[in-house]
Amino acid sequence: MKDYATLIVGGGPAGAVLAHGLASAKQSVLLLERSNFDQPRGGETLAAHIQPELQQLGWWEDFLALRPKAGHGIESTWNKSTASFRS
Repeated sequence: MKDYATLIVGGGPAGAVLAHGLASAKQSVLLLERSNFDQPRGGETLAAHIQPELQQLGWWEDFLALRPKAGHGIESTWNKSTASFRS
């Protein structure tokens, strides 16, 4: 069995970027993800300002190929009786 310097559980945006950064720095990384991403994942969002970071990583075109749905804001309630909207 191979030894890894780092184990990352979860291949979402944060886990994938962390794994990519460590691997780029020549660290041995094992990234575990239970999904094979064959279905839309409700509730996952990326803010519009993520585009420069995805371009820097070389992932922007791959991201667009997934045909993401545009969002126009987030409405949420956090320990309040009224919702707040953030664009």
